[in-house]
Amino acid sequence: MAGATAATAGLLLLVYAVNRTVDHGWLSPWTVVPLAASAALLATFVGIERRSRAPLVPFEIFRRPTLAAANVSAALVFGSFVPLIFLSTLYMQQVIGYSALRTGVSFLAMSISSLVASAVVGRWLVGRYGVRRTLAFGLLLLALGLLLIARAPVEGTYWDLLPTFLLAGVGLGTCVVPVQVAAFAGVADREAGLASGLVSTAQEVGGAVAVAMIATVAAARTTHVLARGTGSVPLPVALAEGFRWGFMGAALVAVVGVLLALLLLPGTARGAVESSRGRGAEWNGPGPARTGGSGTDHLRQTRVGDAPARKEVGP
Repeated sequence: MAGATAATAGLLLLVYAVNRTVDHGWLSPWTVVPLAASAALLATFVGIERRSRAPLVPFEIFRRPTLAAANVSAALVFGSFVPLIFLSTLYMQQVIGYSALRTGVSFLAMSISSLVASAVVGRWLVGRYGVRRTLAFGLLLLALGLLLIARAPVEGTYWDLLPTFLLAGVGLGTCVVPVQVAAFAGVADREAGLASGLVSTAQEVGGAVAVAMIATVAAARTTHVLARGTGSVPLPVALAEGFRWGFMGAALVAVVGVLLALLLLPGTARGAVESSRGRGAEWNGPGPARTGGSGTDHLRQTRVGDAPARKEVGP
C-alpha cells in the first residue's frame, strides 16, 4: 500500500509540475517544488519495493529487454498521439470555430481507421513483418500525420484535417498490437498481469507528461507571437502558430519512437502473446489495451523482432 501510494502521488506531482510551467516557467517554485517532491516520492517507491518481500513491481522484470523496450515504446506512442488529440481539439474549437459536438464527430474518422488498422495488424502485419518493423511503421505514420496537421492554415477546413486523422488512426492501430506482443514476450503466466499493468501505466504517464510539456511549448509560442505583434496579431493566428509548434513537438516524439523501436527491440527474440484466460490483449480503439477474456482453442504465430514464435493457447 505504501509503495502504491508513493508511486501514484509521485506521478501525479510530476504531471502537475510540468503543467505549472505554462504559467510559471521551469524555474518557478510552483514548478521546482512539485518536481522535487515527485522525485522524492518516486525514489521512496523504489526503496520500498526493493525492501519488500512481496513487491508491487519486482524490478527484475525490467531485465527483460523486450519488456523494457515495450514500455518505452508505449510511452512514446501515446506521447505523440495524446497531444494530437488535445491540440487538434483546441485548433478546431478556437481557430476554425467548431462546436464541441462537431469537434467530437470529426474524430470518427480517426477512431474507425484505428479499429480497422488494429484488426489488420493482429492478423497480418505483426505475423508477416514482426514487432519491430510494424511498430516503427505505425510511429512513422503518426509522425507524418502530425507534420501534415502542423501545416493547417488559420482558415482551415475539415479536409485539411482528414488526412492527419486517417494517418494517425492507422498509425495508432498499427502500434498498439506490437507493443502488447513485445510486452508479453517471454513473460511467465504469473507475471502477465504485471506486464500488462506496466504497459498501461507507461501509456497513461507518457501521454500525460507529453501533453503537459507540448502544451507548454504551444502556449509559450502563442504568447511570444502575441507579444511580438503588440496587439496587431489576431488571436486565432497566434493560436495556430502555437499549435503548429506543438504538433511539430509531438512529431519529434514519434520520430524518437521510430528510432528507439528499431534500436531497442531485438531482431531475433522469441515469445508469443495470444488471447487466453486472464492474459489476452484486447483493444477497442484509442486508449490502453486491456487484458482478460476467455481462451480459445487455436494455434497462432506471432513474431517479436523478425523471428517467429509459436505457442498453443487455450486448454
